[in-house]
Amino acid sequence: MNVRTLRDSVSPKVALWLTLSAALVAVALLVSCGDDDCPVCPKPDEEIVPDYHVLYCCEERSSYDIAYTFSLKYGTVVDLAFYNLYDGAFWDATFSEDGSYTYYTRTAFGITEPDSWTWVTDTRTGDTLAICSGKGGYRVEVSSGGNYLLTSESRMLTLYKLPSLDILYEDTSSGGIGNAVFHPFERRFYFDKQPGAYYLFVGNYDSTGVTSVVARPMFNRAGDAVGPVMKSVSPDGKYLILDVGIFMGPKYFQVLDTDSLSIVHETLIPDTRLHFDHAWHPDGKRVFMTFNGGFDNPDIGGIDVYDITTNTLQYYVTSGDISMGTEMLQPGYLSLTPEGDQMVILNGGGPLPSGSVLVLDIAAKLLTKRIDTHKPGYYSYAMALIPIDWEREK
Repeated sequence: MNVRTLRDSVSPKVALWLTLSAALVAVALLVSCGDDDCPVCPKPDEEIVPDYHVLYCCEERSSYDIAYTFSLKYGTVVDLAFYNLYDGAFWDATFSEDGSYTYYTRTAFGITEPDSWTWVTDTRTGDTLAICSGKGGYRVEVSSGGNYLLTSESRMLTLYKLPSLDILYEDTSSGGIGNAVFHPFERRFYFDKQPGAYYLFVGNYDSTGVTSVVARPMFNRAGDAVGPVMKSVSPDGKYLILDVGIFMGPKYFQVLDTDSLSIVHETLIPDTRLHFDHAWHPDGKRVFMTFNGGFDNPDIGGIDVYDITTNTLQYYVTSGDISMGTEMLQPGYLSLTPEGDQMVILNGGGPLPSGSVLVLDIAAKLLTKRIDTHKPGYYSYAMALIPIDWEREK
């Protein structure tokens, strides 16, 4: 039965209501044309660009340390804090997987006691949750799940339980300790030490402490003793990625099996290509690594990428690929956004005559944003990207 037939068989009031309802339905169908140019059609929701925050710490030699927080989306300072320089310079900072907690290390200059600190804060409020005096480190590493923390510096490695910062293990060396890294799934960590020779150490631990530490001498494929520099573990836990080198001799990029520590891949690299920081892509297949020639080689600097699926080490970008005017590409710390589409770099780390936070489009290899951080007399140190979408947190 159509509307007209139904209208003829009902009362006048009901018929009027039906006629008006049919007219409204017709109008609704007319305006729901689906044409993008139709002025009355609803527009699709605009894509919301995530806004992550970048924590950047630097030192002003004469008086204080400064911790800046930048908006990655807008490139503006959203927060800053000043600290007494003689209480310690920032060396590293990192975050829990969800960004709820921030982990810092500082080391003091001069005669201040204690001369180093490790502490935990609430990222959103800035409140200090725990602090350990007398223990610091140049590198900070958080375990998967966020229950344990490793700090490593030139002569000490410390394993903490979180969030209390109770110390579970310490290792010291007069010869030097490199950065320590966790295995992503097993309660295991790796670090290097030089007690007269080069060794890679594998530590196993539980909630009460370290249960074993096994030392393995480091060699290249030719059998030469080599010392590790920077290292990281692949997200699937299969590979340990590191640079190694013969003292005053050749340098190599190595990939080791995390269980057997056998060499899966080895490539000879120039001295100037030693990697400073690692950042794994969310796809778990690629690791991006910064390198720079330092103050003596300002023309040398760039980012490498190693792909575990093709077993290849390649240049990602070098100083000749990015135009920044008088500033040279000297990348230090490196972070990737959770989507894996952007790369955030602290450029000019250390005593270099430049300094900025650079944002690169990973697929296009294009510089999309430059946040100026350098001022004369300032020295850049730690940088990390906070994995919170602040735009959606509002």
